[in-house]
Amino acid sequence: MKTVDEAAGSAESSGELSREIVRAADNVAARQTAAGERMSGRVSGIQRISGENAAMFGRHALSVGAPADQAEVRGGPSSTGKPDSFMCNLSSERTVMLAILDYKAGNQTSVRRALDHLGIPCAVTADPEVAAAAAGIIFPGVGAAGQAMDQLERSGLGATLRRAVAEGQPLLGICLGCQILLEHSEENDARTLGLLPGVCRRFEPGLRDEDGTPIRIPHMGWNTLRLRRPESPLLRGLNAEAAFYFVHGYYVEPDPSLVIATTRYGREFCSIYGRDGLWAVQFHLEKSGRPGLSLLSNFHTYCREVRHAQ
Repeated sequence: MKTVDEAAGSAESSGELSREIVRAADNVAARQTAAGERMSGRVSGIQRISGENAAMFGRHALSVGAPADQAEVRGGPSSTGKPDSFMCNLSSERTVMLAILDYKAGNQTSVRRALDHLGIPCAVTADPEVAAAAAGIIFPGVGAAGQAMDQLERSGLGATLRRAVAEGQPLLGICLGCQILLEHSEENDARTLGLLPGVCRRFEPGLRDEDGTPIRIPHMGWNTLRLRRPESPLLRGLNAEAAFYFVHGYYVEPDPSLVIATTRYGREFCSIYGRDGLWAVQFHLEKSGRPGLSLLSNFHTYCREVRHAQ
């Protein structure tokens, strides 16, 4: 796996507000990934074996993140004409795969590209079985809370997230994913996943910056963090002055005991919350250059440690 420094050079809510956020996020992703794309000849994600072969190979018949010329199922028929052994992962490192949950809420591709730059095996998936087999789940998204929740419940992925938390599978929510891990969102007056206590609120009209300038909504651009729990494994090695890229018109208000970092924009709001193995960030890690890559790398390291301890 590449280090953050090696990868950094190549990386970088409703109605009209939601569409503006989606457009802004897509534009930033395109600018920050165009210079360093190194995807040719690489399988990113999972090559799944389907039909009766899937039952024969079982859950672990996954080829994860390998170069295209090496991503293969090894082994074959024995003298009895039946398969004897199958190895789909080329090394123990590649077994620590992250699943990027695909629930039609945008920006999964930019997260995948960031992980590719770090050399972290990953799969964009809407398949609960693939998510369950992963070492950890990344739950990104841009758009409106109500539409996202409708899609999650229709697809069964809401149940996938609840199972992951119940079983202690590491989970990282990003932007919209951060907001709908809580119990309720003022956007669309939506009942959300309720995996952690708290609500998501809209930035109030009339808020002003510290210099008295009225703020613009959505909050769009670079901003810093005030670290409340710098000992969190997610923040390992993070420079306290690091800036991250935000695009959001709503902010989270979790239970105070869960707050890991806050940010100032018209008011102080929570920008990271959670507990070990279950984290949520309001900003876009995948568009935040070296600091964002550092946090993604820390999440993968945590997942690897959990997987190896099992």
